[in-house]
Amino acid sequence: MRAERKWRTVHVTAVASEDEVESRRVVTDGGREGGHDLRCFVTWKEYTGALADRLRTAETHFEWAIIGVGDGEGYEVVGAT
Repeated sequence: MRAERKWRTVHVTAVASEDEVESRRVVTDGGREGGHDLRCFVTWKEYTGALADRLRTAETHFEWAIIGVGDGEGYEVVGAT
């Protein structure tokens, strides 16, 4: 999915399971070669740490952020640091 606002286009990827967090394809698809310099991953809060670790150690060519969601508990945003 893509989210667009002003000059930015962000490629949004839903990550629903622990298996997807570990998937190389989920982490590395997109990026400059795919035309997406900005990426946002949306997942359950309990997976945000593992996904952030995975993204930090992968060879990515894009800026990224993760939105962790929970059942009625709001959300948290994790960025590349």
